[in-house]
Amino acid sequence: DLDNHLTKNAIDKIPDGVFDGKNLAAVKFTINTQGQIVRPHIFESTKNAGVDQLLLSTVQNMPNWIPAEHLTGTVVDQELVWLVGNLESCVINLL
Repeated sequence: DLDNHLTKNAIDKIPDGVFDGKNLAAVKFTINTQGQIVRPHIFESTKNAGVDQLLLSTVQNMPNWIPAEHLTGTVVDQELVWLVGNLESCVINLL
């Protein structure tokens, strides 16, 4: 499942101390109408290039999703943000 993928491929590999204090990272991406991950990018950096790349590659390598659809049945793109780090950070309100 998604939690296991994110934990195994990213969270468990992040060195201690990267998210000290108010640090927070965000990876923004879109699930297109075919369920593919498109346009993934670091939206809020950890200030650690290696960790940012780890987070980005973890999103890029996620399996396809079931695409979002309106109540009418129309399949649509959906933008998502994966937040990692101190989720009590005041920066979270800006995302």
